[in-house]
Amino acid sequence: MNLSEQVRLKNDIVEVISEYGVQLKPAGRGYKALCPFHEDKTPSLSISPDSQLFYCFGCGVGGTVIHFVMRYEGISYGEALRKLAQRAGISLPGLPQTETAPARDRLMDVLRFALRFYHEQIFRSENRAALRYLRDRGVTGESIRTFKLGYAPQGWRSLLEAASKAGLKADELLKAGVAAESRDGANLYDYFRNRIIFPIFDLQGRVVGFSGRSLDGSEPKYINTPETPLFHKGKLLYNLHLAKDHIRRSRRAVLVEGYMDVIIPYQFGVRNVVASSGTSLSEDQAALLKRYADEVIIVYDGDEAGINAAARGLTLLLKEGLRVRVALLPEGMDPDAFVRSNGAEHFERYLENADDPVEFQLKLASKRGDIQKMEVKMEAVRNLIEMISHVRSQIELSEYVRRIALELDLAEGAIRAELRRRGVRLPAGRMLPRRSRKAARISPRMKIERKLLRYLLYRPDLIGEIRPRLSPSDLSNRTYSTIISMLWKGFDAAGEVKVQEIIDSCDDEKLRGVISSLLMEAHERIEGDFDVAADIEGCLKKIREFNIREMEEKVKSGANDRDEFALLRELMELSSLRKG
Repeated sequence: MNLSEQVRLKNDIVEVISEYGVQLKPAGRGYKALCPFHEDKTPSLSISPDSQLFYCFGCGVGGTVIHFVMRYEGISYGEALRKLAQRAGISLPGLPQTETAPARDRLMDVLRFALRFYHEQIFRSENRAALRYLRDRGVTGESIRTFKLGYAPQGWRSLLEAASKAGLKADELLKAGVAAESRDGANLYDYFRNRIIFPIFDLQGRVVGFSGRSLDGSEPKYINTPETPLFHKGKLLYNLHLAKDHIRRSRRAVLVEGYMDVIIPYQFGVRNVVASSGTSLSEDQAALLKRYADEVIIVYDGDEAGINAAARGLTLLLKEGLRVRVALLPEGMDPDAFVRSNGAEHFERYLENADDPVEFQLKLASKRGDIQKMEVKMEAVRNLIEMISHVRSQIELSEYVRRIALELDLAEGAIRAELRRRGVRLPAGRMLPRRSRKAARISPRMKIERKLLRYLLYRPDLIGEIRPRLSPSDLSNRTYSTIISMLWKGFDAAGEVKVQEIIDSCDDEKLRGVISSLLMEAHERIEGDFDVAADIEGCLKKIREFNIREMEEKVKSGANDRDEFALLRELMELSSLRKG
């Protein structure tokens, strides 16, 4: 039994999902719930205790308990596996737990102590200037506690002395990034002094570092914890630990620059807000947002530096396949000041009217000069083409090409040619008008193919018998054909198929959802001594009949258009099908 199987067996999916606060209601042999992965008004999440799987009929997400934790926490498969193993008390072979884990735990202890120390200091009477600063910035006592804001006293060894009394070693504070060495290496001193402290948390809400803002105007204005085994600033988003559930439900994130740009909007009720922490957005941060959001609205400061940072961040987010818009605030304003002056409702309206990438770039071009002048227009075209070359959605890309051509009075063909020169794949034709499309219906053939897959996933012990008699190409539905290929590949490699392992190894989220839903349907529908093997035979027979009819039509319709060898080949295929 491999580790994934042990973890699945020891972590009941119903219990785990309930522990995340998802309200489950009995439904047949399983449970229903509002899906936490999209804005769900009617329960579309289905959980099966029998198959130990979940599937959402709204957004198509599904899988094992490991995949649920992955999606909910926004973490990797390995991280979810580790988390569930720890929950079940399963040791993880191959991980250096004897050395690395205790060292990390000790760093965590030091950081938790520092967090408590700084937070307590903000409320001490001798540090009233620090509390007054936050009050003057509009921060409430509730927000101070929510974000665990603190104050580092002016003394050179205030934290070190308090830590020593608590039994912590000075070199541990140095490793945690809250103490620093003198130039000669002879002494240690507090890294943060006379600064407002903004703790920085990881996705699990554990403090991993700090940022300190000077209270007396000294430079640098902000200093951050140095890089440590726990703190990598470019891989963290400020407030994501609090905002992730709100982002997950709305599928939208509001991205700002600084800590106060998060705290004030959050205090006013804008809960899906995170910050890149005063630096340009990194690739890791963009990838982190992709775990939770489908759309990101960038709201950086309205000065030139903020606008340039927004332009860089926009490109990185497009590369991740996210929809991106930019809300340009009036010059001299940041989200903190804007919300305090205008309120959350006005801020929300500003977000709703945010510019898409093309509108944003055109506004930038207009700021640089007359857009009708050749040099300004050509620079705008270059920037626009560079930007939209990263757009993954073919529909959005086509719309952006059309808009650029219209706004800048250019030929669409010229823009398309430049995109192709950059290696961008463009759709071949135009989309059909909406009114000409017909709602998709499940054909009788697809129903049979779906039924067959349900049976094979429910009774994988029958695959060895069916394998020689069914090819993936015998199925008309491409997704079902892919699933058959996965089952056959699994059987050929091991002589048996473990469906849970097939689901675990599937990287395609939508495909994993389809497999999960099929197996859950099987557990729901198949009862008692139902003869699955006999019904599989019936499915195979009908699929063969469908293929014969299809080949007959193909031969009839093309008899006059094909050469003799092609026609002979098709007739031989038809004969083979009839023989079964």
